[in-house]
Amino acid sequence: MSFCVEYYELENGTCPVEEFILKQDNKMQAKIFKNLELLEIRGNELREPFS
Repeated sequence: MSFCVEYYELENGTCPVEEFILKQDNKMQAKIFKNLELLEIRGNELREPFS
């Protein structure tokens, strides 16, 4: 089963989470996107250290 990660969006159309991720350096962005992809694949089956 695949999950969908949705970012919170403000009424004015901005997405604070996306803005935060894009402000990080390339290495940290890669780690964040890797973990988000893992969350999409495994969802609520993830255990420590991801929970």
